[in-house]
Amino acid sequence: MEDWRGITITTETVPRFLSEDPNRHEGWVDWYDTRFSRNPEPWPDIPEDELRTILREWAE
Repeated sequence: MEDWRGITITTETVPRFLSEDPNRHEGWVDWYDTRFSRNPEPWPDIPEDELRTILREWAE
């Protein structure tokens, strides 16, 4: 998630891509949700809705 945070905060590209096509955001939510569910340690147990909110806040 730090990669996502760093990319979205330091570049204008990701927020622009997400505003052009909101489905891209869902793709990333699914990607992170899958990784977290497959690797419960050391990853936190974050509900998908909360994960969606976190990623969206960083991208806006």
